[in-house]
Amino acid sequence: MKKYLLAGVLLVFSFLMNGCGEKTFLPERKELVDLELIEAVGIDKSPDNPEDIRVTITSKMDKQGAGAGRMEATGQAAQGGGAVVVSSEGKTVSEAARIFQTYNKKQVFWGYADFFIIGEEAAREDLIKYLDLLSRGQALRHNARIFIVKDATAEELLAISKTGALYVPQLLNILLSSTGLMSVFGRLELIELMGRLDDEYSDVIIPALRIAQKDPIGQKKDESDEIEIRLEGYAVFKDAKLIAFADKPESMGINFITNKVKSGVVNVKDSTDREVALEIIKANTKIIPRFDGDTVSVLVKAAVESNVAEMHSTIDIFNKDELEKLEEQQAAAVKQYMETAVKLAQINNTDILDIADRIYHKHPVKWQSLKGRWKEIFPNIRFDFEVASAVKRTYDIRQPNKYKAGEGE
Repeated sequence: MKKYLLAGVLLVFSFLMNGCGEKTFLPERKELVDLELIEAVGIDKSPDNPEDIRVTITSKMDKQGAGAGRMEATGQAAQGGGAVVVSSEGKTVSEAARIFQTYNKKQVFWGYADFFIIGEEAAREDLIKYLDLLSRGQALRHNARIFIVKDATAEELLAISKTGALYVPQLLNILLSSTGLMSVFGRLELIELMGRLDDEYSDVIIPALRIAQKDPIGQKKDESDEIEIRLEGYAVFKDAKLIAFADKPESMGINFITNKVKSGVVNVKDSTDREVALEIIKANTKIIPRFDGDTVSVLVKAAVESNVAEMHSTIDIFNKDELEKLEEQQAAAVKQYMETAVKLAQINNTDILDIADRIYHKHPVKWQSLKGRWKEIFPNIRFDFEVASAVKRTYDIRQPNKYKAGEGE
C-alpha cells in the first residue's frame, strides 16, 4: 500500500515540477528585483472625464534610483525624495491598472499594497464601483487598510510623497500605530469592509484623512515641511455612498458605542474651576435592546475608568467630594459623546452603530418582525444612556506642586 501511495505522490510531482518553458500548476516565480512593489493605491474620478477612473500608485525607489519613475516618459510620473507617484486613467480600475504595466520594465506587483485610498468625490458617487477590483483581484491583499480623503483627491494625498518630506505609506503606518491614544478614529481592513457592505441592515464607516498645513513654530519652514496628513474621524456611508463626515466628538461616541475605545483624555474641572486631565484606562459598553410590545428602545450602558494624568490647581483632589465631581463630569462627557454619535446616525438614517446586529443576536425572534421595516424604525428609536464613571488613581505624585494642606477643602 505504501508503494502505491509513494508512486502516486511521485506522479503528482511529475506534473507539477515541469522543466523550463513548460506550463506548471505552481505560481510563476518572479525575482524580487524584477518587481515594482506598490505600497499605496489611490482611486479617484477622472478630473477630465467623469466617466473614467483615475488610479494613482506610489512606491519607493531602490538604492540605484530605479523605480516606477521609469514611467515618466508618459508624462504621468513625478519623483522626488526617493519616492515615485504615478497616475493613469481608464474606464475601469482594471484598465487603468493594466496601463501602468505597458510602460514599466518591471512587473507591477499589487500584492504589496498595504493602503487603498479613495478620494471624496469618488466615495460620494459609489464605493462599490471603485472597490470591486480590490475585492476580486487575486493578487491584492484583503488585509490592506482603507481610507477616504476629505476635501481632496487620493492623488493629491499620495502626491505629498513627491516632495521627499513625507512618504505617505510610512506616515500612515505611524498614524495607525497611535489609533488607541485618543480613540477618535479607527482602522478598517478591506476584508472587514467587504463584509459590512454585504450587511443589508448596517452601514459603513471608514477612517478619514485630511491634508493639512503645519502651524510653523519658531523659525520659518520650507513649504514641503508644512504639509502633513491628519486622521479626521470617520467617513459615514449610506447605501455604499459617502454622505457625511463624523467629527472628533462624534467619532469618539461611535467608538464608545461600538466598544472600540482603548484610551483617550477627558478634560474636566476641579472645584476651583481649573483643568484636570483624566486618562481613560478602561472602557466597556453594552448595548441592551428593550421591547415594549412591538416598540424597541435601546439602553447603552458604558463603564469608564480613568487616572488623573494632569491637574492645574494646587488643591488636594483625592478626597470623596472632589473625586465624585470629577467622575460626574467624566460621565457627562462620555454620555455627550455617545449622544452626538446617535444623533448623527439617526439624522442620516444610517446604522453605523451596529444596533441591528445587536438586536438580531440578542432577540432573533423579535428581529424577524423588525428587519423588514428597519430603515423606518431606526431613526425613531429611543436611546437611553447610563455611564458608570470611576477615577482610580494618579501616577508618580499624589499631591501637586506647591500643595498646601487644607487648601480647597
